[in-house]
Amino acid sequence: MDSLHRLIEIIDDIANAKYSNDIMPLTVDDQPETIRRIAEAVGMMMVRIEAREYQLEMMVEKLTSLNRDAITDPLTKTFNRRFFQEVAEKEIERAKQYNTGISIILIDADYFKNINDRYGHLTGDQVLINLTDLYRKNIRKTDTLARFGGEEFVLLMTETQPESALNKAEQLRKMTAEKAMAVIDGKELKITVSLGVANWCPDIENWHPDNAATVNELLGCADKALYQSKESGRNRVSLWESN
Repeated sequence: MDSLHRLIEIIDDIANAKYSNDIMPLTVDDQPETIRRIAEAVGMMMVRIEAREYQLEMMVEKLTSLNRDAITDPLTKTFNRRFFQEVAEKEIERAKQYNTGISIILIDADYFKNINDRYGHLTGDQVLINLTDLYRKNIRKTDTLARFGGEEFVLLMTETQPESALNKAEQLRKMTAEKAMAVIDGKELKITVSLGVANWCPDIENWHPDNAATVNELLGCADKALYQSKESGRNRVSLWESN
């Protein structure tokens, strides 16, 4: 900044024909050299400014990358569990404030350990990547998909009634069963998933204990519904109901 201020002073002095002790009055012969020196100074300053701008851009990009890495699962590039928890807490409070329904769907890949044991973890990883790619393309922009742990995923659906959540869960179940998640030696590898659905809906009396859901309560209810799907033979959708 000192160089910039000095340059401004010099230009101002020249423009106003005011010279400090270290700047002699210009003659016709002096002007080209003085202008050249000013041009060089301006050029050097521009180089420094561009370098600084580049450094700032790199810092912003790095911070953005760090922030993205902090909230996403490194394998599937979906959100991670911690970020899901933060989003879900805010959305549940918003649902209570505006009296709108909210749903959580837990999704678990059936017999996934067998895939890792038989085909290896790289194939298992590819299955999870393709699975989440499929889901991302078939949910709303307002929905939040996250990897909950291992081969288990969770979907948060805002402003959603139980019937709509069930329909979405069934759609995802069918799509999963129909699509090849990997190709091994020319053969398609398909999997199935089990799903558990829980919903907080203020329009339905006693739909949730005390009609005041929390994230962990809804997750617990969805987990019970998921367990019911697995106990009933897997590759199915179950809805948690308070009764």
